[in-house]
Amino acid sequence: MKLIISLLVSMVFSAIASADTAFPRGSFEMADLEKAKALANEEKKGIAFIYTDKLSTCGLCQGATAAFIDAVKSKTVIVYADSTATKVWWPQLPEPVRQALIPGKFIPKIVVTDATASKVSASLTYEAYEADDSKAIRGLKKAMRAE
Repeated sequence: MKLIISLLVSMVFSAIASADTAFPRGSFEMADLEKAKALANEEKKGIAFIYTDKLSTCGLCQGATAAFIDAVKSKTVIVYADSTATKVWWPQLPEPVRQALIPGKFIPKIVVTDATASKVSASLTYEAYEADDSKAIRGLKKAMRAE
């Protein structure tokens, strides 16, 4: 019986660890940045650039990414910036977003801008989130409300 329970527990943890980070329907990839800008302008929302690896098996990364998504999903148009393909899309990023993505050593990172992606209203690194997740998310939401 103990063996069966141990096997079930390890299967559950394996399934959780290998789960991809789910971005909400209507999120965009960097290749579709212009479409994201058009939608943000149409809906009068900001754009949230989430720099992460949605295929990461790191539970901490997945948890922080999910918290970032949850914090901004109703107020912004989300753009997934794949951290494993930075060289491909980095040149098309607006300069203010590039500058806001530089701080922080670990993923995920989030940068929230206006609908044109020319003015940064909020940003958050994994390090700040790890130090105090509740305070970091409150600060992100507060900065977005001030916009």
